[in-house]
Amino acid sequence: MLQAANDQLRDLDQYLHDGAPRLAEQSSAAELADVRHLLTVMLLWTEPGADQSRHLMGRNLLTVIDGERADVKVIVWQANAHVGRAFRFSEDPTLGDLVTDRLGTGYRAIGLEFGQGSYLTRTIADDALAELTPTIMPPPPVGSLPWHLATSPYDAFALDLRDAPDDPVITSWLTDPQSEHGGMWVYIDPATAYHDATIARHFDALVFVRDITPTRPTANAVHRASAHLGL
Repeated sequence: MLQAANDQLRDLDQYLHDGAPRLAEQSSAAELADVRHLLTVMLLWTEPGADQSRHLMGRNLLTVIDGERADVKVIVWQANAHVGRAFRFSEDPTLGDLVTDRLGTGYRAIGLEFGQGSYLTRTIADDALAELTPTIMPPPPVGSLPWHLATSPYDAFALDLRDAPDDPVITSWLTDPQSEHGGMWVYIDPATAYHDATIARHFDALVFVRDITPTRPTANAVHRASAHLGL
């Protein structure tokens, strides 16, 4: 199915290429450029055997930035392994890698951690997306990143990592691998919802919230999830 979709999208791409002057005159060059960008994204997504999700998020963000004025400020909310730098779960660079390559220190990667609670996920049944269900996360394991942060007396705080004190204990904490939460939007066993992270390599700052609660889906989202439709 993906191959058939990819073939049709390639035909459309060729049509847009061949008819570019006429199509731009009928609408605008800017609109044609937007359509061709979206088509490129669809081509990459439907390439059989490809996994472009992490790479495409960064490309899409840079495309949005390029279309704005030079002094625009952008906030993007995504999982730690996407906004952070140098997470290597595949060969593709992360969103954080791509934007850092372009903007340098103009990009600040902020990791989000929590102590316990629940967040909304989607189950899979018969290889298809199914109902919405909360993933309930117990207190984190001893020695993990969220466990360390939860020892603070504060229920919520931000931690700037850029000017950390020159202290061997702090340096080790920032540069040695440790577990952080790695849950996804698809339901997985809470006990497996962790991955290794090297804080100083990935992030410029951390935000911690002790207790989290799941998002509240709209009635339409609940209906479509119950019917096993959409994302």
